[in-house]
Amino acid sequence: MADWDSDDHRDDDGDWGQRDGDGRAQSDGGDWDTGTDPQPRGASPDAAGGSGDTDATATLGSVLKMSGISLGLVGIALVVSNAAFLLVAVLATAVGVNVLDDLALQLVLSTVLLQGIGFGTAALVYLRYNDLGFEYVRARMPTWNDIKWTIGAFVAGYGLLIAGSLLLTALGISSEGHSIAETASGNPEILLVLIPLSFLLVGPGEELLFRGVIQNAFVDRVGVGGGIVASSAIFVSIHLPNYGWTDGLPTLGVLFVVTMVWGYVYERTDSLFVPAMAHGAFNAVQFAALYASMTSGAATGLLW
Repeated sequence: MADWDSDDHRDDDGDWGQRDGDGRAQSDGGDWDTGTDPQPRGASPDAAGGSGDTDATATLGSVLKMSGISLGLVGIALVVSNAAFLLVAVLATAVGVNVLDDLALQLVLSTVLLQGIGFGTAALVYLRYNDLGFEYVRARMPTWNDIKWTIGAFVAGYGLLIAGSLLLTALGISSEGHSIAETASGNPEILLVLIPLSFLLVGPGEELLFRGVIQNAFVDRVGVGGGIVASSAIFVSIHLPNYGWTDGLPTLGVLFVVTMVWGYVYERTDSLFVPAMAHGAFNAVQFAALYASMTSGAATGLLW
């Protein structure tokens, strides 16, 4: 696929991190995620001059502050989705459906409400508070080039998953499966529902918040490379409970590398569609593989 490098979103000089003037203007005041003007996209912390120690301290402070804001946004998403879940549960009980007794229904509802409503609400809160338009997240109609990048990103991500799993096995390190595997063990059919939801809600919802908002905010402050790493670390950190906390760190290490692929292709293509669909396909294939494994009597884990 040699023509990927001819991507019409890339600047003539090949500097794929610079996108000034594309609607990413900061608000004039009330910027709650920094307190100082962000660095230009793709610029190094020393670009503005001054002592290296001062710049390094300011950069570290900016990263820590944005990390706190990012976790706060995740908290908003959880509060909104849990409130919506309780409302749905009450309404369902009123018509004779006990959601709390059905783990499969709880899983599907939680997925819909968190990725579909919670993450979307958190993203909108950030954009509204900072007086940013939706163009900030770079969501647009996909081109054929975007579709090629999506396929490539999926192949790269899944290849890294396989390579990481083989490496852990070779090192004698056990990998921890996602909690969804345990939930689905008694009712594998719910995995068939999660396959389309991966494309419709999970991939788009997570990428909207973690790439469209959080990664963009980090990149504005520490440059493209640092922004990809920081947003990927935040993404991985919120999955700790799903993988048994410290027991899942080796598996999450693999997920961290895979997640950086989504961040990279987002910056290269300027399109939220690419990481959203690549991420969705990545999850969907694992749900399908887990379903096939469970219904055939084999055991497997799940990395998400």
